[in-house]
Amino acid sequence: MMAFMKKIFLILILIYFIPVTLLFAQSKVKVGADVLLEEKLELIKGKKLGIVTNHTAVLADGTHLVDALHKIDGVQIVALYGPEHGKAEFVV
Repeated sequence: MMAFMKKIFLILILIYFIPVTLLFAQSKVKVGADVLLEEKLELIKGKKLGIVTNHTAVLADGTHLVDALHKIDGVQIVALYGPEHGKAEFVV
């Protein structure tokens, strides 16, 4: 009887976890900077931008946010704000 219950329990666990795992394996998370550049660029085009950032502001392809914005026509970066410590690897 215990072996039967263990098998039923295992089957129920598999029925629950396999669809959940497949659901999350197919979804891809997009960071806000990627969404801004791909879908909402009209929000910042033609405006002067001051960007608060640090070295971790990278897009999905590894490009830094400031570098990506600097390459876009119609986007003007007028100020960069970052932490007091550390060093920036970019110049605008």
